[in-house]
Amino acid sequence: MKFKFCGDIDCPEWILLSIEKLSKLTPQNLSTLCSEISKAYLEQSRADIMLQTHYDWTKIKNILSLDKFISNDEDIVVCLSGLWFIFFHSIRNNIPVKVLNVELLQVGIPVEQITALCEIYTEYYEQLVEKSKEDYLIANKLVNANMVKISNNTEDIYRLDLLLQHKTISLSL
Repeated sequence: MKFKFCGDIDCPEWILLSIEKLSKLTPQNLSTLCSEISKAYLEQSRADIMLQTHYDWTKIKNILSLDKFISNDEDIVVCLSGLWFIFFHSIRNNIPVKVLNVELLQVGIPVEQITALCEIYTEYYEQLVEKSKEDYLIANKLVNANMVKISNNTEDIYRLDLLLQHKTISLSL
């Protein structure tokens, strides 16, 4: 089944496994975890959050230790990664909260947890959209462009060099 929050593709297997863990969290703990992810993203770069280097691990462990189903750091990473995917793919794909609500029901998250997740999604939506626009626009910022004429005996060929913030691209025209 294809889901809009996944970009109109099938939900990845690892997300379904993550959803199994997320479904066992209390709505309050899920809500707090969603808030922590949103706050961390707003304070840091997208790359840092994806690498999970700027979370308040002590706070997150304390939150999740209340749920007997989350027993180790691997479970915590699974939960964080799943929530990250749900939140930020939904934002990237411009998914309204009502659509997200229906799709999360279809993948098996209980209603109480969906309500908690969607409340935080709605609360932070505008800020997260603005932050993600900044991150995506900066990621491929054009620094310099240069066109060089490369002549051979039969025709003129041009090489276009684009210097992006993180990469150089050369095209022959």
